[in-house]
Amino acid sequence: MTTPSTPRPDTERRSPADDTAMETFTAHPPRWLSMLWDRNPLIRASDRLEAFALVLTIVLALLAAPVAGAVGTAVYDSRSRHHAEQAQSRTAVTATVTGLPARSDPTRVQARWFAAGAEHTGLVQARSAPRTGESFEISVNQDGSYAGPPPMSAAREAVLVALAVWLNATAAVALVFAGVRSVLHHRRLSAWRPELVHTRGGGKEGKEGVVG
Repeated sequence: MTTPSTPRPDTERRSPADDTAMETFTAHPPRWLSMLWDRNPLIRASDRLEAFALVLTIVLALLAAPVAGAVGTAVYDSRSRHHAEQAQSRTAVTATVTGLPARSDPTRVQARWFAAGAEHTGLVQARSAPRTGESFEISVNQDGSYAGPPPMSAAREAVLVALAVWLNATAAVALVFAGVRSVLHHRRLSAWRPELVHTRGGGKEGKEGVVG
């Protein structure tokens, strides 16, 4: 006796080509970007000008990045030479905490150290909040006086300066774009205002204006 075969569902009959066709899609540019070349009569000249201003803003913000990088590189080279010169005139010594830290800054403590053949005391800056009797290294000048806290690394200074340059440039072009957009928006509202006034006039003419 022959058993009739069960028909397979449609999902099992699909070929790989069908799956590939279903997964394809078309990527469209953003609407504000397509306004530059779209011939739609509903797109106003102010819309195209606003889109062009936005594109120009993005391009200027991107161009500011390599400029900021060049400034950061110059700062790094300059600060590296400065730190190297300071390192030649400074010496690392061990200081011992002799007094409690200040309430406003627990890392600034009273300490004692020996340098240039004499004992020195004063307020010094520590990396953490040390306790009385603890020791840590500080930098002193050739006469043994305290040279101040460790300077910021040249790489960190360069990154901060480059970031500040890029952010300021980006903020400047963004403000210009905001001004242009505000002016264009005001002009668009001014163009619509006479029609709104005519519509609010009431009567037969007002109704006809709405219908037209």
